[in-house]
Amino acid sequence: MMKKSVAMLAVCMLAQSHLAIAAGAPAPQEINIVLLGTKGGPSLLNTARLPQATALTIGDKIWLIDAGYGASLQLVKNGIPLRNINTILLTHLHSDHILDYPSLLMNAWASGLKDHTIQVYGPPGTQAMTKASWKVFDRDIT
Repeated sequence: MMKKSVAMLAVCMLAQSHLAIAAGAPAPQEINIVLLGTKGGPSLLNTARLPQATALTIGDKIWLIDAGYGASLQLVKNGIPLRNINTILLTHLHSDHILDYPSLLMNAWASGLKDHTIQVYGPPGTQAMTKASWKVFDRDIT
């Protein structure tokens, strides 16, 4: 499911950029997609593949699509600073898509996220999970 979603997103963005060029619009910004985790299910039988997470950069904007276990570490390994994440999109709240979400929030804050707010989008339950995560980390932050 996620592979199809990412592929469709890429096709739509490429089509949009080609239409913009044909219409005489400015050249599109650079787009990069980094598959940080592609394994379905929450189990970790080995480290060859980690659960779902994809980084999408458009110009200087960084989107994280899902935050499966290991997403924070994979972002750092791929040279994507956690403090620079602009948007997190959680496709659904299965554990293989969100296990690293609380850790990601805390690590982004600890690595210097101070000049902007991360926009978070997701299904019902996302806001409650986000508030609960910040409440748990309150002792570290204050």
